[in-house]
Amino acid sequence: MKIKTYNAEKMGQSNKRVVLNMIRFYPGISRRDLAEAVGLDPSTVTKIIRDLQERGWVREVGLDGHFHPGRPAIKLEIVREVAVSFAVELTVQRICIGRGYLDNSVDGLLSFQTPQDKSVGVYFDALAQHLEAQFTNEPPDNLVSISVSVPGLVEWGSNILRSIPRMKWLDVDLEAELRSRLPWLNERKLKILTVNEAKLGLLTEMATNKKLAGMKNGIYLYIAQGVGGALLIGDELYHGSNNIAGELGHMIVSPNGTLCDCGNRGCLETYISIDSVVRAYEKRYAPLEGDFRDRFDALMEMARTKDAQVMAVLDEMADYMAIGIANLVNIYDPDFVLLGGMGFQFPDDFVESVSERVYGHLLLSLKGRLLILKGSMDVDSLTLRGATLTAMNEFVKKSFL
Repeated sequence: MKIKTYNAEKMGQSNKRVVLNMIRFYPGISRRDLAEAVGLDPSTVTKIIRDLQERGWVREVGLDGHFHPGRPAIKLEIVREVAVSFAVELTVQRICIGRGYLDNSVDGLLSFQTPQDKSVGVYFDALAQHLEAQFTNEPPDNLVSISVSVPGLVEWGSNILRSIPRMKWLDVDLEAELRSRLPWLNERKLKILTVNEAKLGLLTEMATNKKLAGMKNGIYLYIAQGVGGALLIGDELYHGSNNIAGELGHMIVSPNGTLCDCGNRGCLETYISIDSVVRAYEKRYAPLEGDFRDRFDALMEMARTKDAQVMAVLDEMADYMAIGIANLVNIYDPDFVLLGGMGFQFPDDFVESVSERVYGHLLLSLKGRLLILKGSMDVDSLTLRGATLTAMNEFVKKSFL
């Protein structure tokens, strides 16, 4: 009898978690549509919604406007302030901080230049200073965690930065660095979550990009100052035996090529990262202003006007990108390849050009069956949304064990 009771309780908690997540990801959904989507009896859904309303987590927001038999259905949405997380994006040149909420939204975005000195102590001093200012100036109610996006090897489920090549970091304990500088993390018993930026990008795209609906196998190429990646296999993010799978930028495409920050030569990222493209343009033509993101933005603006010099540089980028993608497609046979991160800014004709070159390299003709497209949102929104999703998924899971 005890086992049956325990299982029933667990099932009830699981049902609550499923219903709450449906409202998070489909705001405005009705009880009727919820019951149909999750396969629960309408009376069970009604009881769960009543419990969530009593907690103050869910509210009614009007009629859904659909024509159903009987009375109009009432739309439901999350009360977003129930849980708040500081969503943080760490990059070589910028630190971005926003406030993420239970409905997966992010606001209050601020961006800061990182110190020129990228040593661990100096960098984390700067990060802690900005987090302290955010916490002190306007302390958020219901703060549950800090969720951090990082550009390098992070073991899934840990806060250990195994390798951040562009900062020369090895085995950095991000959690320890923050807790030693911010006492309120321990005082409030706040969770710290650290995830690779590319994995966050794929998680965000799968949750928000309607073009990927129903797809279960995919390759995500995250293009920034380095090049990362993530793999979706069987509708699950693939982590690998050591929880670090997805470093697609370090696929070698030219054995005697350019020296990479990782120590090898000819890695894909040495030809298609935004740094590489900017340097290639400046070496041949003229210097650009600003940091690497600003200079890449300028190149993309010139590309939209079909500037011949920019198009020549992008043509070479497209060649290497197509080689890397074709290698991956021949191995994994995915439903889609998504060019994320700064890839959001690629002109449509550049993506079409890459696609045609990929199709030309494949063992089988997959044209019309393999979807190659660019990401659906800019790099800062992408990673901060991903950090928020991770934080709130964890919060919901812990709330209904």
